[in-house]
Amino acid sequence: MSGATPSKKAERFWDGEVPWVSPKDMKRDFLCDSQDHVSLAALSDTTLSLINEGAVLIVVRGMILARDIPIAINLRPVTINQDMKALIPKKNDVTGPYVWAALYLAKPVLSSLVRTAGHGTRKLDTPDLMQFEIPVPDPHTLNKVTSIVEHRRLSIERRQASKHLLDHLFAVVLAKAFDTTLTRSWRESHMKELLQEMEQQAKALKEASA
Repeated sequence: MSGATPSKKAERFWDGEVPWVSPKDMKRDFLCDSQDHVSLAALSDTTLSLINEGAVLIVVRGMILARDIPIAINLRPVTINQDMKALIPKKNDVTGPYVWAALYLAKPVLSSLVRTAGHGTRKLDTPDLMQFEIPVPDPHTLNKVTSIVEHRRLSIERRQASKHLLDHLFAVVLAKAFDTTLTRSWRESHMKELLQEMEQQAKALKEASA
């Protein structure tokens, strides 16, 4: 599936909550949101299409292709712009996570297919992309790969949750320090507890990254 950009002059196209994914959002393996959003009117009145969750999103045009081939799995329905493609398996014996894993491992090969457009930017032409062969797996391999990809997703979520807790703890300590709540007596009675909590969170972060 291809993407598009609704007219920026029509504000009613950009006042919604539907994620509109562009290359600037493709910095994660799993996407559940984007920087820009479009409305339902953009879906009904333009060529923009809604892509169901579980597809493989890939950047096919932009200078980022000079150093990487960004790919991601969307965890909720999204739309994409014209510099992206969404790959959707036609058969049940190939899933989005499996296609994502195959392309992830094949990034060096995909990079060799990147060309330079007339205005200097990079592009991955659709015919070249669609000629790239992915072996159809047996059920055992499909389940195994799907499980590995799901484990990666959960590990990333745990890592992000641990980071959020550490950031929150740090913010609380700073706030107390600035409003003079963090007195010497408080530090003496709570610093050991605070350090233990930070060590536990750091350990959780490390385990999630393993």
